Amino acid sequence: MITKSQMTIEDFITVMLANKEQYPEFAILTRPQQEFLANLNIITGVSESCYEDGKLIGVSGMRYIGIGEIWGMCLPEIRNDKKFLMLKQAKKDFVKIRDELNLWRVFADSTLSDNFLKHLGFNKSSSNLIWTKGLGCQD
Repeated sequence: MITKSQMTIEDFITVMLANKEQYPEFAILTRPQQEFLANLNIITGVSESCYEDGKLIGVSGMRYIGIGEIWGMCLPEIRNDKKFLMLKQAKKDFVKIRDELNLWRVFADSTLSDNFLKHLGFNKSSSNLIWTKGLGCQD
């Protein structure tokens, strides 16, 4: 059974660094920059740490200011061995958060699995453009 608590900065950094192959731009940041990004997730919406049998298995939440940006990541071994458990929990959490906040639009960007987001009800849109600092975007 998954239990949840308010995400800590350390939990976020632990999970992100465990996935440094997928998020190399995070791994090369300084510790204060990593802490800033973790705290940004904490102060701009919902952010939770997920545990199974007392062991950290992932972090997730949603930033929202008018619209929502869903995000989430789990440890690689959980993604490989218990992906359906995480999907079930993510779907439950997503529906609860989006309905409680009465959001009309939520977006997501997937590095690992578009299929995961499709199971949450997301659809691809060919009309969206996005700028992300430090990921090859030019001024």
